Amino acid sequence: MRHYNPMRISMSSSDLAGKVGVITGGRQGIGRACVDAFVAAGATVVVLDRGAGEPVPGAALTLAVDVTDADAIGAAFERIDLAYGRLDFAVNNAGIDIETEPAAEWRAEPLDLTVDVNLKGVYHCMRREISLMRRQGGGSIVNIGSVAAIVGTPTRAAYAASKHGVVGLTRSAALEFGKDNIRSNIVCPGGTRTPLLEKVMTDNPTLREHIAATCPLGRLAEAGEIAEAVLWLASQKASFVNGAVLPVDGGYTAG
Repeated sequence: MRHYNPMRISMSSSDLAGKVGVITGGRQGIGRACVDAFVAAGATVVVLDRGAGEPVPGAALTLAVDVTDADAIGAAFERIDLAYGRLDFAVNNAGIDIETEPAAEWRAEPLDLTVDVNLKGVYHCMRREISLMRRQGGGSIVNIGSVAAIVGTPTRAAYAASKHGVVGLTRSAALEFGKDNIRSNIVCPGGTRTPLLEKVMTDNPTLREHIAATCPLGRLAEAGEIAEAVLWLASQKASFVNGAVLPVDGGYTAG
């Protein structure tokens, strides 16, 4: 296995300076890396995360919101509107992956919760985001998918279905609201070094080798590498990118 040689990743994007945006699930992993990236670019970041506790460092505002609660999402966006009066970008990152059953053992509970968080949660957030962005004349939405939004995944059918659904939401919004200068895109990460995946790999030591072996680059991604792609899509550097499904997976889905 090839080892990753850490490199300095620039998170600067001057056209995001002074912009206001929301990041869901921003307390850890890819979401936290996105918070750091946008703050470094000079943006004002509001974090929505169900986890209670201290504010996320760097975020202008941290709100405790469960994305399965449409009323709580609505209240959060009303607060954002009152505080800032605008919304320039949104990163819908909150998600779960709790499923391990083979098809013959599928149960309703993992399906319901996975779809509620990963698909309905994005849907309800996008409704509010688009409403604010239309009022001001534009904005950029970046949804976080997965390679499981592009290919099937054994023992994780509900997760794959929910992420495929987010692709449908993203493309539909791109078609419908492009005329309002609202761009909607989705980033689909491959195996990424996050606290959640590290725990899973600790419980299953062969998983790390499997992920690396199936990735042409021979390693996991760092969360900051995913955040770099998200930052680019949200910025005016990607001003003509709309409805894109962008794998950031080291080439995993190329074959």
